[in-house]
Order: sequence, then structure tokens, then C-alpha cells
Amino acid sequence: MKMKTSLLHLPGVILIYALPGIMSEDYSAITSTDNYDNSKPDLRAVQSLEGNLRHSVGLEAVDPIASHANNKKGGHSSTWLIDQVMASDNLAQYLSAEKLCEAVDVSGGCVPKKSMKYTNTVRSLANAGPSVECNGILGEFSSSELKKIFTDLVDTLPLPFVTKFFIKIYIGSSVKYGVRGMKICSSCESFAGKWNHNNGGSDYCGEDVYGYNTVVSGAVYYPIDDKTSKIATGDFKGAFLNRPTKFNDFDVPSEQTLGSEVDSYIGLIASSIGSITILPDFLGFGESYKNKKAYIVKESYKTASIPLWFEVNKQVAAMNTQTRLSNEVFVAGYSEGGYASVVIGEALHQMGVKLGFVHASGGPYQFGKTEMAITLAELRESKSPSSKLHLLAMAATMFSSTVPNVSNYGEGQDALETKVRPERAESIKRQVGRGRISERIMPHRGWWKSLNSDIRRYVRRAVKNGTLDKFCQDAPRNVRKLCHAVIEQDVDDIIRSVSEYDLVLCHSKDDEITNIGNIPTNLPERVKVKVVTGLHTEAAILCFIDVFETLLL
Repeated sequence: MKMKTSLLHLPGVILIYALPGIMSEDYSAITSTDNYDNSKPDLRAVQSLEGNLRHSVGLEAVDPIASHANNKKGGHSSTWLIDQVMASDNLAQYLSAEKLCEAVDVSGGCVPKKSMKYTNTVRSLANAGPSVECNGILGEFSSSELKKIFTDLVDTLPLPFVTKFFIKIYIGSSVKYGVRGMKICSSCESFAGKWNHNNGGSDYCGEDVYGYNTVVSGAVYYPIDDKTSKIATGDFKGAFLNRPTKFNDFDVPSEQTLGSEVDSYIGLIASSIGSITILPDFLGFGESYKNKKAYIVKESYKTASIPLWFEVNKQVAAMNTQTRLSNEVFVAGYSEGGYASVVIGEALHQMGVKLGFVHASGGPYQFGKTEMAITLAELRESKSPSSKLHLLAMAATMFSSTVPNVSNYGEGQDALETKVRPERAESIKRQVGRGRISERIMPHRGWWKSLNSDIRRYVRRAVKNGTLDKFCQDAPRNVRKLCHAVIEQDVDDIIRSVSEYDLVLCHSKDDEITNIGNIPTNLPERVKVKVVTGLHTEAAILCFIDVFETLLL
């Protein structure tokens, strides 16, 4: 009884199990559960011990896990850890990234503190061309090194001691392999016979698609046998981890030393427990840096990613007869990577690949229907966060006759003002293309004036008439093609059509970069929403934890 009493009084123990899910009118916390692996008796023992602790302190009656136990046989709720983090007294300090990061950029990217680095510092990001050759090694960790990295990461979380103890046991039981990172390259052209109308491949890898013959790149993380230092043998699931927005051509997975950015840790976790993980660079980055960047142009994410899937399959098949990549993947990403995850997940599904789950976080899923109106109205009033101006420049460039497959290309309805101020438009497009765009090149008013005068008049009228919520859905003729091109890139139709795999949307109600209104309403049963708190960068950490929990717990 002494043990039970002391556990009851440990700070935060009640919060682990008694916190209700965060609810709002249109969004509810995830209540899905994950099946246990019967091949891991040590994990079941920990789960049993954890259940006994709940029972000993009398919390089963208010346990959100128990209340949803009928969703699946067995399993563990995917909300308890992140709810606990959000309730922590240390949350504000943790989310300032003081404990984990030396710096955090607008996209949620984290530069780890020296104490968290286990590899060489990432090279200087100068736009001089790729520094790593295709199939080059990005680094390697043994399983023991990875356990150390992951447990050190857990130590930074604002969690009670008991919870950290359980997580570390899970990690110790789950991490089986070392991980080797390699640069991988491919192209649509290399697998020309794979694309057809039935699997949708002709839409993003057909001969007339922008980037068809472009070599695209990314990183692939292979599980490694510690004893042989070779690719591990066995059947491995696949995984896609999609990065947040980057501006520099080479600040991408294929050019980063393994483990040098927290962005890649989910990939390390996935591969260490038995997945072959692909981290795409996206079009216009890495090996394809001479191409136009295609921010929120949905087909481009497939063009830059699906060929990598086929290339990894090809490489694995050539390794040995005892290593196999199964036809099952999970997909995850944050911010732009969240948007990309929805797109890539659906493309894989159409190809007949089984999706374990898709976890998309903080993404501009309805940029045309929702985010664009909010962004432009904020900009007009000079209220946009300065960090959001980078993304405005990226988006405006994409819809200014830059990417040929966008429907308003060359139609005289560009997002940037190309008639009165063509030199300013070209300057912005050039800086975006070189990965050097900065909000400091002009004040808010200058950014506002750089936009198409017709779209500015449309915004003013919508604000005056109170019709921003229907912006671009019934656009006047002089901006109709522009609006249509932007709305075409929305992925709410994909989200609403999900019926054969699980999709989790993690988003902060306080996000100042991508409004939570980007998440569609009236969602199907297999789409769950996890609402977190904090600004865009802060929510990145919380959603990262949610993926971490889904993978490990």
C-alpha cells in the first residue's frame, strides 16, 4: 500500500489518466486505439503494470482509454501521452524549445542542442549544388546509440517520472535495429511503365507532367543488423516522413547528416523498430534544385515521392533474398509535410499499397477555400506574422506562371502584380527560386502592393461585405482563373473521401501560420482530429509526440 500511496502523490500521475479529450464544436480528440503485438510479452507486462497502477489509484472510472476500449480489441489510446504533455506545468518552457533546440525556424524545423547531437554538424547550406551523391551514405547508428538518442529525447519532455519510465521501457523493447541513412534518387521516367490512368499515375508521372524526366531525391533509412553491419533481413513495412517547409535548396533530408535534425527523428524511430523509411526532398530541392519549387501544388508531391518508392523497392529486391519490403506503409508529416502526407497517402492507396495510417499535422489542406482569404485579409491590415510572409511569397510565386501544370499558367491572372510592377514580381520569384526569400525585403504594405491589383480589390470587397468565408468560391471573372487554380490544389476532397485507411489530422487551435479552419468539417469515420495548443512551431513538437506515441506505444 505504501507504493500505491507514493505513486498517487507523484506530480502529474492523475493527469495521465483523468484528462478528458480536448473538444470543440467541430473537432474532437483522437480516440482510436492501436492493436498490441502478441510477439512482445515484455510490452504486455508493462501495459499490465500500467493498468494495475490505474486501478490502484481508483482512476478507471474516469479513464478516457477505458471509455473507448470497445473501439478495437485491446490497444492503447493515442491521446494519453500528448494530453499529459499539454497539461504539464513545464509546457511553456518546453515549447519555447529552450531545452531541445538551439533555434527553431518558421516551418517548425529544430536545430538540436549540442547535447542532442550524435553526428557531425550539417554542412553549410550554400546553393552550390548537391554535396551528397545519389546512393551516398548520410550516416549510421547502432541500436544502442539510437536507444540513447530516444531516451535522451524522452528526458526533455515535460512528463512525470513514472511516465518517462514506462516510455523508456517501451523504447528498450521496441528498438531492434541500427539505422543507415542513404541518399536515394529516381524519376518518373525511370519507371515509365508504372504509370497509368487506373492508378492515377499518369496525372503526376505522365510524359507531359512537369518534372517527368527530372531526377528527384530524398533520404532512405534502412534497418541495420548490429552484428553484421548489413541491411537487416526479414519483412519490413515502408514509411514516408514528409518534411515541413524549407526555403533553401539543400536544407532537405538527402543533404543532412543522419540525426542532425529533430525533424528526422520519427524516421529514425520507424526504421529502428522495423520499417524502411523514405524522406522526400520535394520538387525544386536536393537533386532537382534547378526545377521550379512547387509549394502546395499537389501533383508535384507525388512526382517527387512515388518514384522513390519504386526505387527503394528495386534496391531492396537487389540486396538479397532475405530482405523484403512489404506492400504496407505509414505516412506522416508536419506543416507542408502534413499537406504532402494527405496527397502521398492517397496516391499510394490508389496504387494498391496498404496504408497502416496517415498522420498529417498543421497542413494548409484548404489553402484556396480558407487560408488564402485569411492570409490576404491579415496582410491588408498589416497583421500577418512576419514569418508568414515567406509562405505568402512561396504561394504567390507558384500561382504566377511559374509551374507549368498549374491551370492559370500563362492565363494573365497571376497572383503577383506582373503588369504594373513586373520587376518586383520577378525579384520575388527569383528569390523564392534561389531559396533566399526573406520577409525583410519589404514591409507589409510592400508585400500587399506586390499582389495582383484585381485580387486586392476582391479582398477589400469581401472584407466590406463580410463574405471572406466564401472567398474565391464565386470569384469575379478577372480573378476566376487564379482562384480556380488555387482551389484545385485543396485536398479537402481527398480527406472527405477516406474510407479504407486511418487518417489523423493534428492541428493547433492557436496556429498563426495555418488556421485550424483548414481542416474540413463533416469528416468520415476513419478520419480523426487531434486538437493541440500553441503556435505553429510549438504545435509541431506536440504533433511530433503524437506520432512518436503512435509508433512506439
